[in-house]
Amino acid sequence: HKLPSMSLEQENADLRCEVARLQVLLAEYKLAVAKYISTDEGEIQEGVEGLKHCAKQGHTMATYYLAQAYFSGKGVPRDYAKSFQLFLQIMEKSPQACYMTGICYEEGKGVLPNTENAFACYYKAAEQGNIEACFSIGLCFENGTGTKLNRIKAREFYSKAAESGNTRAMYNLALMYFSMTNKEDTAIQWVTKAAELGLASAQFTLGTCHKTGENVPIDCEKAAKYFKLGSQQNHVACLNALANLYFRGEGVQRNIYKAILLYQKSARLGHSGAVASINLCMKILHLESTSVSN
Repeated sequence: HKLPSMSLEQENADLRCEVARLQVLLAEYKLAVAKYISTDEGEIQEGVEGLKHCAKQGHTMATYYLAQAYFSGKGVPRDYAKSFQLFLQIMEKSPQACYMTGICYEEGKGVLPNTENAFACYYKAAEQGNIEACFSIGLCFENGTGTKLNRIKAREFYSKAAESGNTRAMYNLALMYFSMTNKEDTAIQWVTKAAELGLASAQFTLGTCHKTGENVPIDCEKAAKYFKLGSQQNHVACLNALANLYFRGEGVQRNIYKAILLYQKSARLGHSGAVASINLCMKILHLESTSVSN
């Protein structure tokens, strides 16, 4: 009758040891992450070493952070192959890792490109609640990448991601609604939400709608507002559009000098028509100065 009692005592002792081990591992993981997310290069490298130690003991999130380190090259030399293997190792336990495995497959980072495998990973991650994966599934269905093209399914997954706060999904959903009959109001609602949450491409589209009166009343002041917001993020089209408003004095007080500065910035960022606009502004300034001097 004593053997079962000793066995139970042993089980309890083993359980206490395991709990203690996990508590130590958790503390080591937290310290490693704190160092890894610091701005000090030495601490970042110490953090990576801590993550390696925790990952070897089977800590899922430590493995995920280590995979991200290899993927981004933060604290270690960039190594997509190592990153992919680590994401793959924990993809069943981590929706984020499952999503990143899909990214690796789609972009051919650390593994041969395979859009069907990417789609499968995105789908699995989306089923586990990963919002970025929902957006990626929407893209796959919209473009027929790794699966058959299906705009209804694309809209369904964009909607899931948009309702969870993904601004790119909001914007893509808006673009889909713009192309549908009698859905312009819904499109404006989504593009406005994405713009208000800071997506520069949505800010440009909404600003353009207000400038041209497409699906909303013409309102150049609102157009200027959204072009300014996008310009703060160096969105090339917003910079050029805002410059046009200053050049014409639409929605803002006319100011050719401000227009030139904005055209110059958009030119540096690659806008093809900005140089011609700068030349036009300079000619107008020259004519105005000549007129004044006469």
